[in-house]
Amino acid sequence: MIKHLLFTTLLCFGFINILNAQERYVDPIFEDVTITSDVVYSDVTNFYMDVYEPTSDTISERPLLIFAHGGAFIGGDPSTSTSVDFCTEFAKRGYVTASIQYKLADFAAQLVDSLIMKDVVMKAVGDAKAAIRFFNKDAENDNIYRTAEDRVFVGGNSAGAILSIHAAYLDESDEIPEDLLEILEANGGFEGNRGNEGYSSEIAGVLNLAGGLNALSLIDESDVPTFSAHGDIDDVVPYDCNDVYWSDPILGVLDMVDICGSSEIHPILENFEIPNELITYENATHTPWSYDAAMRDDLIQQAAAFFAPYAKPVEPEIPSSINNNFKNEILVFPNPVNDVLTISLAEITSGIANIFDLTGKQVLIQNFENTNSVTLNTSAISAGAYILEINSHLGKTSRLLVVE
Repeated sequence: MIKHLLFTTLLCFGFINILNAQERYVDPIFEDVTITSDVVYSDVTNFYMDVYEPTSDTISERPLLIFAHGGAFIGGDPSTSTSVDFCTEFAKRGYVTASIQYKLADFAAQLVDSLIMKDVVMKAVGDAKAAIRFFNKDAENDNIYRTAEDRVFVGGNSAGAILSIHAAYLDESDEIPEDLLEILEANGGFEGNRGNEGYSSEIAGVLNLAGGLNALSLIDESDVPTFSAHGDIDDVVPYDCNDVYWSDPILGVLDMVDICGSSEIHPILENFEIPNELITYENATHTPWSYDAAMRDDLIQQAAAFFAPYAKPVEPEIPSSINNNFKNEILVFPNPVNDVLTISLAEITSGIANIFDLTGKQVLIQNFENTNSVTLNTSAISAGAYILEINSHLGKTSRLLVVE
Protein backbone atom coordinates (compact mmCIF):
# COMPACT_ATOMS: atom_id res chain seq x y z
CA MET A 1 0.00 0.00 0.00
CA ILE A 2 2.81 2.42 0.95
CA LYS A 3 4.70 1.54 -2.25
CA HIS A 4 1.59 2.18 -4.33
CA LEU A 5 1.05 5.55 -2.61
CA LEU A 6 4.68 6.56 -3.29
CA PHE A 7 4.32 5.54 -6.94
CA THR A 8 1.14 7.63 -7.29
CA THR A 9 2.72 10.62 -5.54
CA LEU A 10 5.74 10.53 -7.85
CA LEU A 11 3.48 10.27 -10.87
CA CYS A 12 1.39 13.29 -9.81
CA PHE A 13 4.54 15.25 -8.95
CA GLY A 14 5.95 14.48 -12.39
CA PHE A 15 2.80 15.61 -14.21
CA ILE A 16 2.62 18.86 -12.22
CA ASN A 17 6.24 19.65 -13.06
CA ILE A 18 5.75 18.85 -16.75
CA LEU A 19 2.83 21.29 -16.87
CA ASN A 20 5.04 24.01 -15.36
CA ALA A 21 8.27 23.00 -17.09
CA GLN A 22 10.45 24.86 -19.48
CA GLU A 23 10.02 23.78 -23.08
CA ARG A 24 12.80 22.37 -25.24
CA TYR A 25 13.60 24.58 -28.24
CA VAL A 26 11.98 27.58 -26.49
CA ASP A 27 13.77 27.78 -23.14
CA PRO A 28 17.44 27.20 -22.16
CA ILE A 29 16.90 23.78 -20.57
CA PHE A 30 20.59 22.83 -20.70
CA GLU A 31 23.05 24.57 -18.40
CA ASP A 32 26.21 23.68 -20.31
CA VAL A 33 27.24 23.61 -23.95
CA THR A 34 30.03 21.53 -25.47
CA ILE A 35 32.01 23.35 -28.18
CA THR A 36 34.11 21.55 -30.78
CA SER A 37 36.31 24.16 -32.45
CA ASP A 38 37.88 24.30 -35.91
CA VAL A 39 35.90 21.45 -37.49
CA VAL A 40 36.78 21.40 -41.21
CA TYR A 41 33.53 21.00 -43.11
CA SER A 42 34.74 21.06 -46.72
CA ASP A 43 37.64 19.37 -48.49
CA VAL A 44 37.16 21.86 -51.35
CA THR A 45 37.72 25.07 -49.38
CA ASN A 46 39.14 23.67 -46.10
CA PHE A 47 36.84 26.12 -44.33
CA TYR A 48 36.08 25.40 -40.68
CA MET A 49 33.27 25.88 -38.17
CA ASP A 50 32.77 25.78 -34.43
CA VAL A 51 30.09 23.27 -33.41
CA TYR A 52 27.97 23.77 -30.28
CA GLU A 53 25.98 20.95 -28.65
CA PRO A 54 23.91 20.74 -25.46
CA THR A 55 26.05 18.87 -22.93
CA SER A 56 24.69 15.46 -21.87
CA ASP A 57 21.85 15.56 -24.42
CA THR A 58 20.62 12.04 -25.22
CA ILE A 59 18.15 12.76 -28.03
CA SER A 60 19.04 10.89 -31.21
CA GLU A 61 17.98 13.56 -33.75
CA ARG A 62 18.44 17.27 -33.01
CA PRO A 63 17.57 20.32 -35.13
CA LEU A 64 20.54 22.12 -36.66
CA LEU A 65 21.23 25.86 -36.92
CA ILE A 66 23.98 27.02 -39.29
CA PHE A 67 24.97 30.57 -38.25
CA ALA A 68 27.04 33.04 -40.30
CA HIS A 69 28.85 36.02 -38.77
CA GLY A 70 28.68 39.63 -39.93
CA GLY A 71 31.46 41.76 -41.39
CA ALA A 72 30.32 43.16 -44.78
CA PHE A 73 31.84 40.14 -46.57
CA ILE A 74 35.26 41.64 -45.94
CA GLY A 75 35.87 40.63 -42.31
CA GLY A 76 34.65 38.70 -39.29
CA ASP A 77 35.03 35.08 -38.24
CA PRO A 78 33.09 32.35 -36.41
CA SER A 79 34.20 33.66 -32.99
CA THR A 80 32.43 37.03 -33.23
CA SER A 81 30.36 37.72 -30.12
CA THR A 82 26.93 37.69 -31.79
CA SER A 83 27.68 34.35 -33.44
CA VAL A 84 28.90 32.88 -30.15
CA ASP A 85 25.84 34.15 -28.26
CA PHE A 86 23.25 32.87 -30.74
CA CYS A 87 24.98 29.51 -31.17
CA THR A 88 25.37 29.06 -27.41
CA GLU A 89 21.81 30.03 -26.55
CA PHE A 90 20.21 27.89 -29.27
CA ALA A 91 22.37 24.95 -28.16
CA LYS A 92 21.11 25.45 -24.60
CA ARG A 93 17.62 25.11 -26.06
CA GLY A 94 18.40 21.72 -27.63
CA TYR A 95 19.82 22.53 -31.06
CA VAL A 96 23.13 21.57 -32.60
CA THR A 97 24.56 24.88 -33.86
CA ALA A 98 27.53 25.70 -36.04
CA SER A 99 29.24 29.06 -36.53
CA ILE A 100 30.82 28.84 -39.98
CA GLN A 101 33.69 30.37 -41.86
CA TYR A 102 32.67 31.41 -45.37
CA LYS A 103 34.00 33.18 -48.47
CA LEU A 104 35.01 36.83 -48.01
CA ALA A 105 36.22 39.42 -50.50
CA ASP A 106 39.95 39.42 -51.11
CA PHE A 107 40.29 43.09 -50.16
CA ALA A 108 37.99 45.89 -49.01
CA ALA A 109 38.05 47.84 -52.28
CA GLN A 110 36.06 45.04 -53.92
CA LEU A 111 33.07 46.13 -51.85
CA VAL A 112 32.31 48.90 -54.38
CA ASP A 113 32.15 46.49 -57.35
CA SER A 114 28.63 45.05 -57.34
CA LEU A 115 29.44 42.13 -59.67
CA ILE A 116 32.44 41.03 -57.63
CA MET A 117 30.41 41.24 -54.42
CA LYS A 118 27.56 39.21 -55.91
CA ASP A 119 30.12 36.57 -56.84
CA VAL A 120 31.46 36.58 -53.27
CA VAL A 121 27.92 36.22 -51.87
CA MET A 122 27.07 33.30 -54.17
CA LYS A 123 30.27 31.52 -53.11
CA ALA A 124 29.36 32.17 -49.48
CA VAL A 125 25.87 30.74 -50.11
CA GLY A 126 27.61 27.65 -51.49
CA ASP A 127 29.66 27.45 -48.27
CA ALA A 128 26.52 27.44 -46.11
CA LYS A 129 25.04 24.65 -48.23
CA ALA A 130 28.29 22.67 -48.01
CA ALA A 131 28.11 22.99 -44.20
CA ILE A 132 24.54 21.68 -44.22
CA ARG A 133 25.60 18.76 -46.42
CA PHE A 134 28.48 18.03 -44.03
CA PHE A 135 26.01 17.36 -41.22
CA ASN A 136 23.65 15.35 -43.43
CA LYS A 137 26.61 13.28 -44.62
CA ASP A 138 27.57 12.70 -41.00
CA ALA A 139 23.98 11.71 -40.11
CA GLU A 140 24.01 9.02 -42.81
CA ASN A 141 27.45 7.69 -41.83
CA ASP A 142 29.22 8.23 -38.49
CA ASN A 143 26.32 10.17 -36.91
CA ILE A 144 28.64 12.03 -34.56
CA TYR A 145 26.43 15.12 -34.28
CA ARG A 146 22.99 13.43 -34.39
CA THR A 147 21.25 16.09 -36.49
CA ALA A 148 17.87 15.80 -38.22
CA GLU A 149 17.99 16.30 -42.00
CA ASP A 150 14.44 17.67 -42.12
CA ARG A 151 15.02 20.33 -39.42
CA VAL A 152 17.94 22.43 -40.67
CA PHE A 153 17.84 26.20 -40.17
CA VAL A 154 20.20 28.90 -41.40
CA GLY A 155 20.78 32.30 -39.89
CA GLY A 156 23.21 35.11 -39.56
CA ASN A 157 23.97 38.67 -38.60
CA SER A 158 24.29 41.43 -41.23
CA ALA A 159 26.37 39.91 -44.07
CA GLY A 160 25.68 36.49 -42.57
CA ALA A 161 21.95 37.21 -42.79
CA ILE A 162 22.28 38.21 -46.45
CA LEU A 163 24.08 34.91 -47.06
CA SER A 164 21.43 32.95 -45.14
CA ILE A 165 18.30 34.40 -46.72
CA HIS A 166 19.72 33.88 -50.23
CA ALA A 167 20.65 30.29 -49.31
CA ALA A 168 17.10 29.70 -48.09
CA TYR A 169 15.16 31.44 -50.90
CA LEU A 170 17.14 30.91 -54.12
CA ASP A 171 15.65 28.12 -56.23
CA GLU A 172 14.70 27.28 -59.79
CA SER A 173 11.19 28.73 -59.49
CA ASP A 174 12.49 32.27 -58.83
CA GLU A 175 12.68 35.18 -61.23
CA ILE A 176 16.42 35.74 -60.88
CA PRO A 177 18.08 38.88 -62.30
CA GLU A 178 20.19 37.92 -65.31
CA ASP A 179 23.53 39.08 -63.87
CA LEU A 180 22.93 37.17 -60.62
CA LEU A 181 21.84 34.04 -62.52
CA GLU A 182 25.06 34.06 -64.57
CA ILE A 183 27.13 34.36 -61.39
CA LEU A 184 25.11 31.61 -59.71
CA GLU A 185 25.63 29.23 -62.64
CA ALA A 186 29.36 29.98 -62.68
CA ASN A 187 29.53 28.88 -59.04
CA GLY A 188 27.93 25.47 -59.41
CA GLY A 189 24.25 26.44 -59.63
CA PHE A 190 21.78 26.30 -56.78
CA GLU A 191 23.74 23.68 -54.83
CA GLY A 192 27.10 25.35 -55.35
CA ASN A 193 30.42 23.56 -55.74
CA ARG A 194 31.94 24.10 -52.30
CA GLY A 195 31.97 20.51 -51.03
CA ASN A 196 30.07 17.43 -49.81
CA GLU A 197 28.18 16.78 -53.03
CA GLY A 198 25.43 14.19 -53.08
CA TYR A 199 23.72 15.12 -49.82
CA SER A 200 20.70 17.31 -49.12
CA SER A 201 21.03 21.02 -48.40
CA GLU A 202 17.32 21.58 -47.74
CA ILE A 203 16.50 24.41 -45.33
CA ALA A 204 13.49 24.50 -42.98
CA GLY A 205 13.68 28.13 -41.85
CA VAL A 206 15.82 31.27 -41.87
CA LEU A 207 16.93 33.66 -39.11
CA ASN A 208 17.50 37.04 -40.76
CA LEU A 209 19.24 39.56 -38.51
CA ALA A 210 19.53 42.79 -40.52
CA GLY A 211 19.90 41.09 -43.87
CA GLY A 212 18.14 41.40 -47.20
CA LEU A 213 17.67 40.14 -50.72
CA ASN A 214 19.22 41.34 -53.97
CA ALA A 215 15.77 41.16 -55.59
CA LEU A 216 12.26 40.71 -54.19
CA SER A 217 11.49 38.42 -57.14
CA LEU A 218 13.47 35.75 -55.27
CA ILE A 219 10.48 35.31 -52.93
CA ASP A 220 7.78 32.81 -53.89
CA GLU A 221 5.20 30.57 -52.25
CA SER A 222 7.72 27.74 -51.74
CA ASP A 223 9.90 29.71 -49.33
CA VAL A 224 10.40 28.81 -45.69
CA PRO A 225 9.37 30.29 -42.32
CA THR A 226 11.35 33.45 -41.69
CA PHE A 227 12.16 35.41 -38.53
CA SER A 228 13.75 38.84 -39.04
CA ALA A 229 15.03 41.69 -36.90
CA HIS A 230 15.99 45.08 -38.33
CA GLY A 231 16.55 48.68 -37.27
CA ASP A 232 14.25 51.02 -39.22
CA ILE A 233 17.06 53.50 -39.95
CA ASP A 234 19.72 50.88 -40.71
CA ASP A 235 22.50 52.73 -42.51
CA VAL A 236 24.36 49.62 -43.73
CA VAL A 237 21.78 47.11 -44.92
CA PRO A 238 18.64 49.13 -45.77
CA TYR A 239 15.40 48.42 -43.95
CA ASP A 240 13.60 49.04 -47.27
CA CYS A 241 15.18 48.85 -50.75
CA ASN A 242 18.40 50.74 -51.47
CA ASP A 243 22.12 50.29 -52.01
CA VAL A 244 24.16 48.94 -49.10
CA TYR A 245 25.78 51.78 -47.14
CA TRP A 246 23.17 54.06 -48.73
CA SER A 247 23.65 56.87 -46.18
CA ASP A 248 27.46 56.90 -46.12
CA PRO A 249 28.77 60.25 -47.46
CA ILE A 250 31.34 58.46 -49.66
CA LEU A 251 30.06 54.94 -50.29
CA GLY A 252 26.48 56.15 -50.60
CA VAL A 253 27.15 57.89 -53.93
CA LEU A 254 28.67 54.77 -55.50
CA ASP A 255 26.71 52.14 -57.45
CA MET A 256 26.93 49.36 -54.89
CA VAL A 257 24.86 46.21 -54.46
CA ASP A 258 21.09 46.70 -54.29
CA ILE A 259 19.44 45.15 -51.25
CA CYS A 260 15.79 44.97 -50.18
CA GLY A 261 15.55 44.72 -46.44
CA SER A 262 13.10 43.23 -43.99
CA SER A 263 10.32 45.84 -44.32
CA GLU A 264 9.97 44.92 -48.00
CA ILE A 265 10.39 41.16 -47.58
CA HIS A 266 7.77 40.45 -44.92
CA PRO A 267 4.67 41.87 -46.66
CA ILE A 268 5.39 39.52 -49.56
CA LEU A 269 5.78 36.59 -47.17
CA GLU A 270 2.40 37.55 -45.71
CA ASN A 271 0.82 37.56 -49.16
CA PHE A 272 2.15 34.05 -49.79
CA GLU A 273 0.95 32.98 -46.29
CA ILE A 274 4.47 31.93 -45.32
CA PRO A 275 4.93 31.91 -41.52
CA ASN A 276 7.00 34.95 -40.59
CA GLU A 277 7.76 37.46 -37.87
CA LEU A 278 9.53 40.81 -38.11
CA ILE A 279 10.90 42.63 -35.07
CA THR A 280 11.47 46.29 -35.99
CA TYR A 281 13.69 48.42 -33.74
CA GLU A 282 12.50 52.00 -34.04
CA ASN A 283 15.10 54.72 -34.54
CA ALA A 284 17.82 52.06 -34.54
CA THR A 285 20.67 51.74 -37.01
CA HIS A 286 22.58 48.58 -37.91
CA THR A 287 22.37 45.48 -35.64
CA PRO A 288 21.61 47.27 -32.35
CA TRP A 289 21.47 43.88 -30.55
CA SER A 290 25.21 43.48 -31.21
CA TYR A 291 25.86 46.23 -28.64
CA ASP A 292 23.01 45.68 -26.16
CA ALA A 293 23.13 42.40 -24.22
CA ALA A 294 19.59 42.72 -22.84
CA MET A 295 18.19 43.41 -26.30
CA ARG A 296 20.15 40.45 -27.68
CA ASP A 297 18.85 38.10 -24.98
CA ASP A 298 15.26 39.16 -25.66
CA LEU A 299 15.76 38.75 -29.40
CA ILE A 300 17.16 35.24 -28.94
CA GLN A 301 14.12 34.28 -26.85
CA GLN A 302 11.68 35.63 -29.45
CA ALA A 303 13.50 33.86 -32.28
CA ALA A 304 13.59 30.58 -30.36
CA ALA A 305 9.84 30.77 -29.69
CA PHE A 306 9.18 31.39 -33.40
CA PHE A 307 11.24 28.42 -34.61
CA ALA A 308 10.21 25.95 -31.88
CA PRO A 309 7.21 24.48 -33.76
CA TYR A 310 9.45 23.76 -36.76
CA ALA A 311 12.31 22.39 -34.65
CA LYS A 312 10.17 19.62 -33.17
CA PRO A 313 9.72 16.26 -34.91
CA VAL A 314 6.33 15.90 -36.53
CA GLU A 315 3.93 14.19 -34.15
CA PRO A 316 1.27 11.82 -35.45
CA GLU A 317 -2.29 13.05 -35.74
CA ILE A 318 -4.46 11.77 -32.93
CA PRO A 319 -7.79 10.65 -34.39
CA SER A 320 -10.94 12.35 -33.13
CA SER A 321 -12.16 8.95 -31.97
CA ILE A 322 -9.40 7.77 -29.63
CA ASN A 323 -9.19 4.18 -28.45
CA ASN A 324 -10.13 4.48 -24.76
CA ASN A 325 -8.37 1.18 -24.04
CA PHE A 326 -5.06 2.43 -25.48
CA LYS A 327 -3.47 2.91 -22.04
CA ASN A 328 -4.44 -0.59 -20.93
CA GLU A 329 -3.25 -2.18 -24.17
CA ILE A 330 0.38 -1.06 -23.68
CA LEU A 331 2.99 -3.10 -21.83
CA VAL A 332 6.19 -1.35 -20.66
CA PHE A 333 8.97 -3.59 -19.38
CA PRO A 334 11.15 -3.95 -17.47
CA ASN A 335 10.18 -1.18 -15.06
CA PRO A 336 12.51 -0.38 -13.27
CA VAL A 337 14.84 -0.50 -16.26
CA ASN A 338 18.63 -0.51 -16.63
CA ASP A 339 19.63 -0.32 -20.28
CA VAL A 340 16.84 -1.35 -22.65
CA LEU A 341 13.12 -0.58 -22.32
CA THR A 342 10.51 -2.36 -24.43
CA ILE A 343 7.09 -0.93 -25.24
CA SER A 344 4.64 -3.54 -26.50
CA LEU A 345 1.57 -2.22 -28.36
CA ALA A 346 -1.63 -4.15 -29.03
CA GLU A 347 -1.74 -2.94 -32.66
CA ILE A 348 0.73 -1.90 -35.33
CA THR A 349 0.96 1.88 -35.29
CA SER A 350 3.31 4.87 -35.70
CA GLY A 351 4.20 7.63 -33.25
CA ILE A 352 6.72 9.11 -30.84
CA ALA A 353 7.99 7.94 -27.45
CA ASN A 354 9.31 10.62 -25.08
CA ILE A 355 10.98 10.36 -21.70
CA PHE A 356 10.91 13.43 -19.40
CA ASP A 357 12.55 13.89 -16.03
CA LEU A 358 10.38 15.14 -13.16
CA THR A 359 11.21 18.79 -13.94
CA GLY A 360 9.77 18.29 -17.42
CA LYS A 361 13.11 18.23 -19.24
CA GLN A 362 13.03 15.91 -22.24
CA VAL A 363 15.85 13.38 -21.98
CA LEU A 364 14.97 10.99 -24.82
CA ILE A 365 12.77 11.01 -27.90
CA GLN A 366 12.31 8.25 -30.47
CA ASN A 367 10.06 7.96 -33.49
CA PHE A 368 8.54 4.61 -34.43
CA GLU A 369 6.75 3.57 -37.61
CA ASN A 370 4.44 0.68 -38.48
CA THR A 371 5.33 -1.49 -35.50
CA ASN A 372 3.81 -2.98 -32.38
CA SER A 373 7.10 -3.17 -30.45
CA VAL A 374 9.38 -0.22 -29.60
CA THR A 375 12.82 -0.52 -27.99
CA LEU A 376 14.40 2.44 -26.18
CA ASN A 377 18.06 2.57 -25.16
CA THR A 378 18.05 4.08 -21.67
CA SER A 379 21.70 3.37 -20.84
CA ALA A 380 22.67 7.06 -21.04
CA ILE A 381 19.90 8.20 -18.68
CA SER A 382 20.82 8.80 -15.03
CA ALA A 383 19.13 6.75 -12.33
CA GLY A 384 15.87 8.22 -11.09
CA ALA A 385 12.15 8.62 -11.73
CA TYR A 386 10.90 9.76 -15.14
CA ILE A 387 7.70 10.13 -17.15
CA LEU A 388 7.34 7.99 -20.29
CA GLU A 389 4.93 9.56 -22.81
CA ILE A 390 3.68 7.57 -25.81
CA ASN A 391 1.92 9.47 -28.59
CA SER A 392 0.61 7.43 -31.53
CA HIS A 393 -2.15 7.25 -34.10
CA LEU A 394 -4.11 5.14 -31.62
CA GLY A 395 -3.92 7.58 -28.73
CA LYS A 396 -1.70 9.15 -26.09
CA THR A 397 -0.74 7.98 -22.62
CA SER A 398 1.93 8.47 -19.93
CA ARG A 399 3.57 6.17 -17.39
CA LEU A 400 5.94 6.59 -14.48
CA LEU A 401 9.31 5.01 -15.37
CA VAL A 402 12.12 4.22 -12.96
CA VAL A 403 15.69 4.00 -14.29
CA GLU A 404 18.18 2.15 -12.10
